[in-house]
Amino acid sequence: MQSLWSDPDSRLKQAQAQAAGLRKQLDRLSTARLITALPAFGLWLVAFWQGSWYWYAAAAGLCFLFIVFLRQHTARRQALNQAQALAQVCRDRLDRRGSGWQNFSDSGLDLKLQLQEQLRRQTSAGQDEAAKKPEPVSHPALATAVYLCQDLDLLGPRSLFQRINLAVTPDGRQALASRLTGVHAKGGQAAEPAASLRLQQACRDLGSKADFAEQFLIQAQLYRHSDASLRRKGGLAFIKDCQEMQSESQQAGTGKGRQLQRLLRLLLPALTCLVCILAWLVSRPFLLIAASCLLLLLLGIAMLRQGRVTSALSHLHDFIRYAQSYEGFFTALEQQTWDSPLMQELAAKLSAPPPAHTGNTAGVQKEAAAASAAAALQQLRRLGQMEALRSNSIGWFLANIFLLWDEQCLALVRSWAESFGSRLPDWLDSVAQAEALLSLASTPDIYPETAFPLLELSTGSRPQLQLQDLQHPLLATRQAVANPVALSAGTYIITGSNMSGKTTYLRALGLAVVLARAGAALPCRSGTVGVFNVRTSIRVEDQVTDGISTFYAEIRRIQAMAADSTDKVPALLLIDEIFKGTNSTDRLIGARAAVRKLSQPWLLTVVTTHDFELCDLENDPRLKVSNLHFAEYYDQQGIHFDYKLRPGRCQTTNARYLLRLAGILPEAGSEAEASPDGEPGARDQKPVQPPEPSV
Repeated sequence: MQSLWSDPDSRLKQAQAQAAGLRKQLDRLSTARLITALPAFGLWLVAFWQGSWYWYAAAAGLCFLFIVFLRQHTARRQALNQAQALAQVCRDRLDRRGSGWQNFSDSGLDLKLQLQEQLRRQTSAGQDEAAKKPEPVSHPALATAVYLCQDLDLLGPRSLFQRINLAVTPDGRQALASRLTGVHAKGGQAAEPAASLRLQQACRDLGSKADFAEQFLIQAQLYRHSDASLRRKGGLAFIKDCQEMQSESQQAGTGKGRQLQRLLRLLLPALTCLVCILAWLVSRPFLLIAASCLLLLLLGIAMLRQGRVTSALSHLHDFIRYAQSYEGFFTALEQQTWDSPLMQELAAKLSAPPPAHTGNTAGVQKEAAAASAAAALQQLRRLGQMEALRSNSIGWFLANIFLLWDEQCLALVRSWAESFGSRLPDWLDSVAQAEALLSLASTPDIYPETAFPLLELSTGSRPQLQLQDLQHPLLATRQAVANPVALSAGTYIITGSNMSGKTTYLRALGLAVVLARAGAALPCRSGTVGVFNVRTSIRVEDQVTDGISTFYAEIRRIQAMAADSTDKVPALLLIDEIFKGTNSTDRLIGARAAVRKLSQPWLLTVVTTHDFELCDLENDPRLKVSNLHFAEYYDQQGIHFDYKLRPGRCQTTNARYLLRLAGILPEAGSEAEASPDGEPGARDQKPVQPPEPSV
């Protein structure tokens, strides 16, 4: 498949060489600025002392050169920031290919804790903690997301999020987490499976836009080093202010009071300036009195309204600083030509015309007619420069007594808010969704071989999972062992000795479905994946404060799986070492009952176990059960695993071998090592060579 970059190593070297050249240019320009600044200062002193025009000309010429060098220095500094950002992007991409991604600071742990806290609050609000009998979870979508994060390492340290995440904005990180968990942040509602095809189309589209990906990720690095996080609170407050302004405008409508306010705001400053000019030219007493009265009137209005204007514009500059970090994102999305419907929709949000409304200032209304997001932010920045005059006491006084400056600024910002305020959330959401999709589209650049699976979207079909040479998405390429996957509706019981790869295989299956559901390419050669729910019981933990043991927690998970399955919605169920928290007799009884209950035509259930007796369910004609296993082999160097899945039940164990290595059991053949019936462990066999896999 096509990668985001064909050769990130070469691109990194180019960026580093460019950065080194720009640093040298900056040093030369800094020296040139110093050389021109000091003589220019001296020439100005001489010019003032001598009063000769040629001294002034020489000083002005050096000042002009200083300004030229200053502008060039600023441009080179921006180019250096871009080159350094590109170099960091390339280093991150190379780290994601190896194991360096495990050191990335953003693991999504905060998002995982947020999900857990949200589930805790909803559960405590809707359930009686004193009840001790198994019940279905009240919030299955949210609970499933928490279990997936815990069992499949979706969020948190050394997680899928940490490896593929390219998002830097809080909304973008949240969007990616929602795509992976299948639960939206607001309301805990499950994601729609029908959207998976649109997501895959968008990922294909993004994967073919190498120039866009580079530009977008450079902007992400610049955002990371900006003060956007400090300005975020004020920026979001300004969005709320814009919505309030829109609400006030809609309530005011086109009444005469609103038209009168606009007329007075424009007429009074014009009349004041005219009278002042006439009074200065003609010097008549009545004109001087009229000019003084008008000036005092405007000053009084400004002083009475100063508090309200300041409150209304208090978050303007925070938003401008916050939005500056988004301009590069907006420009990249707007200028790119998209092929997929989803990316076209995201780009259209940035250039959609503003909603019709009344009360706009004419100039702003004309510019808003076809303004894009980037152009609108540039327009707001100009308004911010006008409003900055209010921070100067003398400037505020002069501007208000002649121009009623506060009211002009408030009217222009209000007009901007009426034109674009309702679109601000959509703009930010477009960037967030693009970040999440670009992260998902980056999998071909991480793994040496990937493929977009054929998606089976029919909710009424039986679940199937057909993948050629699937590798675990979190393992390094040199460590991962690919296994073919050919699973369909039914139950698969996987046996194998300790450390043979059973749990890793379960997680690989779960992560494959999660990535396919989110539209990403999978680390395999090809395949077909049904877009169905994933339910897991792998890393089950006790809850001491609630008095819930590990065994009881697993009962609740499996009971929830059975309860969810009554809707006959296709699902993949992954259960690791079923009922491992109880004695062997009860475990076997419970496991058989659970397998029978979960063996449904609309479920694909995969169970791992060390109880070989559970494999006998394959002979039950009422069930569709198949046995699979992992094997190990021994040589003079010790135990070895090939991590290849094979058909049938496992014939060996290695627990006693490992116990001997640890010195807990005596050496094989000793009297103390014999089994309770006087014979050595019948299943403690040591095949010299592993059987060939045939799954």
